Amino acid sequence: MAGSAVFATGSLAALALALTFALEKGWLTIALALIAPGAAWVAGKRPIPLLRWLAAAIATVVVARIAYEPRIVGDEVGTTLVFNWLLYGYGVPAASFWLGGWLLRKRADDLPARIVDVAAILFSVLLVTWQIRHYVTRGQIYRPLRGHLEIMLFANAGLAMTIGLEHVRVRTRNVVHNIGALILAALTLLAVLANLIGAPDLQFSATPLGGGAFFNLILLGYGLPALLAIVLAMIARATRPMPYRVLAAATSVILALFYLTLEVRRLFHGPIMSGLTSDAE
Repeated sequence: MAGSAVFATGSLAALALALTFALEKGWLTIALALIAPGAAWVAGKRPIPLLRWLAAAIATVVVARIAYEPRIVGDEVGTTLVFNWLLYGYGVPAASFWLGGWLLRKRADDLPARIVDVAAILFSVLLVTWQIRHYVTRGQIYRPLRGHLEIMLFANAGLAMTIGLEHVRVRTRNVVHNIGALILAALTLLAVLANLIGAPDLQFSATPLGGGAFFNLILLGYGLPALLAIVLAMIARATRPMPYRVLAAATSVILALFYLTLEVRRLFHGPIMSGLTSDAE
């Protein structure tokens, strides 16, 4: 058994080293990430603890790689929407780590499995976040945060991902999925409170909101998040404490009230909502 452990671990380590020398930038990130589920699969067939730790180590290395250069391939990330290097550089590792975590948890929900699970959630969230940045900034993802569209997209994406994680954590009963869902929900709530509910420059802005009378940024920034927040409250009604459910429901009600109020103002004022409030309004 000891000989098998050394052989299996050494073979995968040698493969990772060879890929490091042979590949660069995005391809190296993808290739290293694909080793993690491979190591997890072999560890499932042969109960070798070193292989589980190798999968966790690979996940840690890939996380460090994107911390060094979040664009994966630098300036060559591309301008194509969705199908750019962000999709491959984050999407493939995310899928690899979700698979690797699942394979590792089939035998034990230990620290190596949880490290891979953390990497899976991190890459999934970063994939969505950077794709939104890429869309809003036309590929210049290091540009400062600017405009309400990006915040609105983040709010909707954050709520949608929280709902997804709530479904996953109920099925897996995994502590990483549980904590990840709580952190994502908290960050999304802070973004909503600070940038949507507490944004008077949006509510009475002299900047055109764009869109039509009903399909506009008000619907994107308030109507859809209100719907997603109440869905979250309903999903959590049997699995989360009462304060969580009350907060989610209250967020939905407040967003819905903002939506109705701003939509009325939009109907009276048009795309530019600044100006005096009339008696009819």
